[in-house]
Amino acid sequence: MIVDIYLIALGFILSVIFTKLTIIREKTIGLLALDLHKDEKIYVPKIGGIAIAIAFTVTMITAYFLKWSLVYLVILLSFLISASIGFIDDQVSLPPWRKIILGSFGAIPLLMLISWNPITILFLFAAVGVVSNWTNMLAGFNGLEIGLGAIMLFFLSLNTISENSSLSLLIYSAVLLGFLVFNKYPANIFPGDTGTLPIGAVLVASTLLGAPLISLLILLIPHMIDSVLKFSTAGVMSSSDYKPSRSKKGYLIPGKSYLSLAKLIMRVRPLKEWQLVAIFWAIEIGLGIITLMI
Repeated sequence: MIVDIYLIALGFILSVIFTKLTIIREKTIGLLALDLHKDEKIYVPKIGGIAIAIAFTVTMITAYFLKWSLVYLVILLSFLISASIGFIDDQVSLPPWRKIILGSFGAIPLLMLISWNPITILFLFAAVGVVSNWTNMLAGFNGLEIGLGAIMLFFLSLNTISENSSLSLLIYSAVLLGFLVFNKYPANIFPGDTGTLPIGAVLVASTLLGAPLISLLILLIPHMIDSVLKFSTAGVMSSSDYKPSRSKKGYLIPGKSYLSLAKLIMRVRPLKEWQLVAIFWAIEIGLGIITLMI
């Protein structure tokens, strides 16, 4: 138990350190993106997922040598493949369908956990591709996707019967929280797809390693709703076609190119960016509590 606490703390501390170093480095080389939801033009480092990947990798390898369980390596390999696809997308902006297909490659290490028949394999690749893109799509506001990811991983770990799988989820949650220190409003760094795509892959992997599928489906309800709204109103759009929400006097004004869960919430009343994110976090925490009650 003490070792577990040390590993979780290590993930958090390494994430804070490497995120700070990434901010400095990306500012130096000009690897920046415009923060769309601010009245003034603010540019911040845009591929913070690199820091998440380094911190998570070091911590999971440490966990493997301390615990000698292949669970840590399987989850880590799935994470790294998805993070690599995200990094490529951060560089060249992959078309949406190509991103879904490539994102499914995070399922490759998980093949050792299932029976090898065509239907099962196809379902696994589809699940990883879809869920990875869900955790990437419900995004765009300071701290939103990383905060949601940390919450989902935390509650799923509490529902997971496998000790090693549960610890892996807690480590990942701690790494995301370390990154969130700098990604929360007002953000000093963005995760990029490098930081968001792997969340879905690890969530799916956890269901093969002891996490209840029903708990994951409950936690993904906001992502499912957001995906349905976007696809039903815009289809599969390239990110270059988006007309995102903007800010006026600190309040968000929804864009008109497509419908999303965030825009539905913003229609109820004017919200500041941090307020919208707080609502999403509260919804996810509520869903997490439900998973513990069923």
